[in-house]
Amino acid sequence: MLATWNSYRPPIGQSYPIMDSEHLPGEIRPPAYNSNPPTSGPHYDQGLNPGFYDQSDLPDLPYFPEAAAVKNMEEGYIVFWYNCELVDENSCEELKDDIRFLISDSAYAKLVALPWDTTDVPLVLTSWGYLLEMESFKGGDVINFIHSNWRHAPEATAP
Repeated sequence: MLATWNSYRPPIGQSYPIMDSEHLPGEIRPPAYNSNPPTSGPHYDQGLNPGFYDQSDLPDLPYFPEAAAVKNMEEGYIVFWYNCELVDENSCEELKDDIRFLISDSAYAKLVALPWDTTDVPLVLTSWGYLLEMESFKGGDVINFIHSNWRHAPEATAP
């Protein structure tokens, strides 16, 4: 019974209309998204590798990593967008450690974390069409978002 509920439970978070999901050629600038950070829309052909990305990793990523992350969400990924500009250094390190630990310890492999300095809260979780803002990392809420939202994507069965 629990497995059935986990498969069909409705997604949680703020819902956003699904934007056209055309593939963008090369690494051109994506058009404006209808949410910040994005939850759907035009994206690159390739997503990001799963894992945690720090500010120092950004030069090695696509110039507009949000367009790659949208591809990830189309494939059922959950994306963590963290904004350390809104917290002190110790809180930032704690937030990043919590995200890293969850990603490394999770049985769910489709997780990506990116620095994102344009949010109004320190942490935002996104999935295809959904967004959850968080003032701090709350493990239970994060796990609930992952379990509720990851299957709700057009290409969720993609590796």
